[in-house]
Amino acid sequence: MATHPTAFLASQRRALLALRQQVSERLRIPAKLQKEDGRDLGDLSVADEQASFDFALNEMTYDTLREIDQALQRIKVGTYGICEQTQELISVARLKALPFARMTVVAQGNLERGFDMRRRKEVGLAFDELPEDASSGE
Repeated sequence: MATHPTAFLASQRRALLALRQQVSERLRIPAKLQKEDGRDLGDLSVADEQASFDFALNEMTYDTLREIDQALQRIKVGTYGICEQTQELISVARLKALPFARMTVVAQGNLERGFDMRRRKEVGLAFDELPEDASSGE
């Protein structure tokens, strides 16, 4: 199985570690809601919305940290830069743009299109099976 050059892997490892540090610094510590501190319901509502936003942002941040950690593990075990779907090498340009990429652009696109079609069918929005009279433009 082909792999990327050792020097590239070392530079990606350094980039991933730096990215991990930057992402970690973005974690937000949500403010504690206290109803007895004299705030009215409007203030509490705003604080609750901020806490929800912080939670969602932290969730995305933790997901990114997990992706970075998994990419570092792939470097360690020798599978970094190899597409999880096709086993082809992921391009250097893609890995520089998204250092924790797991798939080639084509494989990722195919996966996302497949997910989109499954989701459309689940909610009844699949238009791939139109009645004959609808497809003729009448």
